[in-house]
Amino acid sequence: MVFGLINNWKIILFLFFLSFSIFKIIPLIQEAQAQQLVLFNFKQLNCLEQNIYYEASGEPFKGKLAVGIVTLNRKNLKNKTICEIVYEPGQFSWTLNPFNTKTVFTEDIQLAAKLVTEYPIKIYGLENAIYFHNKSVNPAWSKVKTKVATIGQHIFYSE
Repeated sequence: MVFGLINNWKIILFLFFLSFSIFKIIPLIQEAQAQQLVLFNFKQLNCLEQNIYYEASGEPFKGKLAVGIVTLNRKNLKNKTICEIVYEPGQFSWTLNPFNTKTVFTEDIQLAAKLVTEYPIKIYGLENAIYFHNKSVNPAWSKVKTKVATIGQHIFYSE
């Protein structure tokens, strides 16, 4: 019986010291998870900034927001990451050029990307928009989509 109590005390003592270790480990795990989240968010935000830059750098600020909104609409519709949407084959022509690797952007591009990802920015008519093209082209798919807005040099469509 005494032997059983000694073993129980060993277990209790072990658990007591383990609890202190866990309190030290949990913040480290949480910090590592937060860093992964920041890196993930930075990568996704950078993909969005690239898309806004290459698709709408010459557009008014509202046009930059619109491209960001459409990119996020596609992300939400297809349940993919921003980078998966941006680099999906045949979606954005700028991704075909291997030299399009810009990673530092002007404040307006950064602001547009941050606004559409962190705040519920809405532009009337773009709630369901998932396609757009420049006015200078007339893609075949545009004939079977519903035109919802024209902003700057882009025309936006929904299904």
